[in-house]
Amino acid sequence: MDVMRNLAIIIVSLTLFTAKTFSQNTNFPIDTATGKIKFSEVVYLDSIPKATLYTKAREWFVRTFKSSKVVLELEDKEAGKLIGKGDFTAITEESMNDNEFIKKKGLVSKELREKKNKGEVGSVSFIVSIYIKDGRYKYEITDLYHKGMTTTVAGYTATQPDGGDLGNSDPTCGYSEWMPRIRWKNIRANSLLTIETLIAELKSAMAAKDKTEDF
Repeated sequence: MDVMRNLAIIIVSLTLFTAKTFSQNTNFPIDTATGKIKFSEVVYLDSIPKATLYTKAREWFVRTFKSSKVVLELEDKEAGKLIGKGDFTAITEESMNDNEFIKKKGLVSKELREKKNKGEVGSVSFIVSIYIKDGRYKYEITDLYHKGMTTTVAGYTATQPDGGDLGNSDPTCGYSEWMPRIRWKNIRANSLLTIETLIAELKSAMAAKDKTEDF
C-alpha cells in the first residue's frame, strides 16, 4: 500500500514538474535540437516562381528594417537565400506595485505605486533567414536576445541590465530592482507579439500581387 502511495506521489510530482517546465516555454516555439527559440515555417505559393519570391522577400527586408543597425548579411539570389539581423525596442508596462523589490509601502505614495507606466527597457535583437524555391519559401527567426540600456534622468543614471536569451524563463542578469519578474515577463510577451506581427507582414508581402503586373 505504501509503495502504491509513494508511486502516486512521484507521478503527481513529475506531472507538476513537466507542466511547469512546459508552461515556461508555451509562449515561444523552442527548437528541440538547440533548446533555443526558433520561429520557422514553410509557406507554399504554388504559382509564384523563385525569382519573383526572392524579389518580394528582398523588398520586404528593405521596407521593414529601416534602421541603420539592421544588416542584410547574405544576399544570394541564385541559391535563394536572404539572411539579416534586426532589432526592435523592448517595452514594458508596469507599476511600482508590480516590482517586488520596490513596492514597500513607505517608499513611495500609494498613487505612484499603483500608477501604470509604459516605457522602453532596452532592445531585442534577432536573426531572420528566408530560403526560397519555386512555389515556396521558408522563414526562420532565431537568436532573440534582450540587451539593456542606460538612461539619465535629472542627473541620475540608471542601467537596465541585459536579460539575455528570451527563451529563458529567468533573465541571465537575475532578478533585481531593474529587472523584476513583471518586467522580464512583459519583455518576453511583447517581443512575442512583435515577432508574430513581423511574420504576418512577411506572409502578406510574399503573397501580394506583383505591382508590375498592372503595367
